[in-house]
Amino acid sequence: GLTQNGDRDETLDFGFVKPSVSVGDYVWFDVNKDGLQDATDRPIEGAVLSIVGPDGQPVMDVNGDPVGDVTTDASGKYLFEKLPVLGAGEKYTVRVMLLPGDYIPTKPEVGD
Repeated sequence: GLTQNGDRDETLDFGFVKPSVSVGDYVWFDVNKDGLQDATDRPIEGAVLSIVGPDGQPVMDVNGDPVGDVTTDASGKYLFEKLPVLGAGEKYTVRVMLLPGDYIPTKPEVGD
């Protein structure tokens, strides 16, 4: 406990958590093939994505559990949660493992 002037108080609790980050976004069908997300584009539901760490190895979450693949929802959204915070200059890589339909990647590195 904490002491002040020799007194003790054993009722003060301090909780801690491991810092974490989330990685997620949107998988979409680029209807007009311009490489930009805009009003004409549609979400892709059912895309399966995986995530790897800076070394290309599978990721363990902040609790030590393996981070599994995620599948996009009806809005094309996906999210990996409880990921460890990486060091400066390190990054996660998200990979598309499975796409429903006959899609190919749109124009790379267009927009912000």
